[in-house]
Amino acid sequence: MSKHVFLGLLCCSAAALSTGAQAQDSGAGGASAEFNPYVLGAIGSLKLGSPESTGTALDLQGTGSKTAARLGVGLQIHPNFGIEATWFQLPGTTVQAPSGAARYRGSAVTVAVTASLPVHERIETVVRAGAGRSNVDVAVASSTYGSESRKSLVVWGAGARFRLSSALSVTLDYDHLGTVGKYAQGSDVKARMVAVGMQFKF
Repeated sequence: MSKHVFLGLLCCSAAALSTGAQAQDSGAGGASAEFNPYVLGAIGSLKLGSPESTGTALDLQGTGSKTAARLGVGLQIHPNFGIEATWFQLPGTTVQAPSGAARYRGSAVTVAVTASLPVHERIETVVRAGAGRSNVDVAVASSTYGSESRKSLVVWGAGARFRLSSALSVTLDYDHLGTVGKYAQGSDVKARMVAVGMQFKF
């Protein structure tokens, strides 16, 4: 998915949620709403699961892990609620399987609604759920097999924010990306990620 689509998804989501929040604000007799944009970046471990069923004679069952990046922008529209758009790197990851080494590469973009709950004056927990799109390529050098797939995603995640200042926080996140790829006549390729990074509020 291109950067223009990524930005378009974020803008549309922000506009929709902002309109709803403003309408609620007017109907509630002036209840205050806060709009705080932020950016975040993280590095972590991405785990891919490759299924046995490929629709061919190949058996590619196995898992592989790789260091990956997670970049996002968000808008806090209420002290406890917001929206977040995230780009996930699906770097070149090799899965050692019975039919040979399968190498995966791609990316995913998601838009999610977030909910946060303070548990300490400097710590808050975050949960999120949303949707997105992925693009994944797989190649098996030993058999010249290759496949490309694009999938619509249903994603969820959870994490924590450790506040260093009013603007800067350390982040810890788990993201379940679900099915990021699928063999032409086979089963799903699944992904999940654990990452640590930083968040900056404007």
